[in-house]
Amino acid sequence: MTASQAVAGIGTELRRFRPGSLPDYDVIAEVTNISGPGLATENIDVTNMQSPDNVREKIPSLKDGGDVTIDLNFLPGDATHLLLLDDWKERRVVTWNIVWSDLAKTRWKFTGFISSIPPAAPVDDKLSLSATITVTGSPVFNVKDPVVAGLAPATGAAAGGVNVVITGTDFTGATAVKFGVVDAVSFVVDSDTQITAVSPAQPAGVVNIEVTTPDGRSVDVAADDYTVT
Repeated sequence: MTASQAVAGIGTELRRFRPGSLPDYDVIAEVTNISGPGLATENIDVTNMQSPDNVREKIPSLKDGGDVTIDLNFLPGDATHLLLLDDWKERRVVTWNIVWSDLAKTRWKFTGFISSIPPAAPVDDKLSLSATITVTGSPVFNVKDPVVAGLAPATGAAAGGVNVVITGTDFTGATAVKFGVVDAVSFVVDSDTQITAVSPAQPAGVVNIEVTTPDGRSVDVAADDYTVT
């Protein structure tokens, strides 16, 4: 008999994204439970006089991402909890990630807004808060960060202007390519596994090439080292 591969829920994270800053997400503090997204499909009743065996017939219609509900140990002064309250106040639609607690740290991405966020203060228990995030659009399952696996050439002049072919994975939709802290002069996403970028002018040294997509940033590895001469 094969042993169970079940995974405990502890260690699961809820991340709220804030593009344009580093790090580009906040981990919501003191989460005790995450439920959802409540994936569902509406149906249309197409029963008619000739329906076989006098049984109702239905067809699938619109899909619905439903809601994500989170329970928290409420910390009234915590920055991430204040952020949730401000999201509700300002009716913000933002990007969220659930990072599951499996060894692979599988990530789901969804867009949504906080539709309810009632706190509670029982006399004989901890402060708590439950927030409902209403999902808009389709969630993305098994989200992957881009990975840089190679550069050609891996060396270029300090004056810049070198066409560098970046190979790797999950480049589709790339929004930025950096040589160290300097943006590429320009870049073209050739495919999900290749980008051609023009190097910027910068001082001599070794920099890492970083690719950013809507799903995340590439992690610095030896394969992304670019030598400026």
